[in-house]
Amino acid sequence: MRSSVLVVLACAGCDVVAGVDVAARPCDVDTFAGAPVALVDGATSFSVSWDRDLLVYTEGAQVFEQALPDGEPQPIDLGIYPVFALALAPEADALFYSAAIEPPQLTAALRAGPTAWTLDGGAPIGSFAGTPSSPEFGPRHVLVRLTSPGDVQEYEQDGDTWRAVGEVHPVDGGFAPNLSASGLDVVFESLDGVFVAHRDHVGEWFGEATAILPGEHHSPQLLDRCRELYVIDPSLVLNRYDR
Repeated sequence: MRSSVLVVLACAGCDVVAGVDVAARPCDVDTFAGAPVALVDGATSFSVSWDRDLLVYTEGAQVFEQALPDGEPQPIDLGIYPVFALALAPEADALFYSAAIEPPQLTAALRAGPTAWTLDGGAPIGSFAGTPSSPEFGPRHVLVRLTSPGDVQEYEQDGDTWRAVGEVHPVDGGFAPNLSASGLDVVFESLDGVFVAHRDHVGEWFGEATAILPGEHHSPQLLDRCRELYVIDPSLVLNRYDR
């Protein structure tokens, strides 16, 4: 039987994943001023794997996964309800999502094969989850928006359960903020743009946020040591900004 929690198999005996830098330090960040690269037209939520080789996204009531950079979209089945607020584990073999019911139901799925997911993962209590950290850096952490809208609670994976750590915090944005794989960086949207904040250790909350992209953008995710920013723009185009 598959585990009843969100689990990801770490790369035994290695210190990189697909050539990705896994140093446990906050990433360097700057503003994103260039023109975006359009990836998907009509996306309503999305998430990208740590090494940027897999994209999952919703388009209306349908859910797709797509190999990057130029794979074809493949439909995936995540149950009977329409879903949104996707959040891939960094290694892309587990997935948080929210069922479109009232209140939204946070759920976790585990990869069972190509385009196949089994719905027996365990999820923390809340409405929406952001991208979790990687077990490369210790126990997995995730930020969860408790209600919609509402405060954010951090959780740490503890065996077969998710344990709330620290106090709840007000954080702007629609869905939950996304963590970097190290858990030391968080990115979120605000009315004024996209912001990132950092911390030196997962046992503390994040410091002052810095603006990195002005204007209206949704569901931001930072990858490649904060050198790539993925967002859904107001026209429902999933764009990648590079620096």
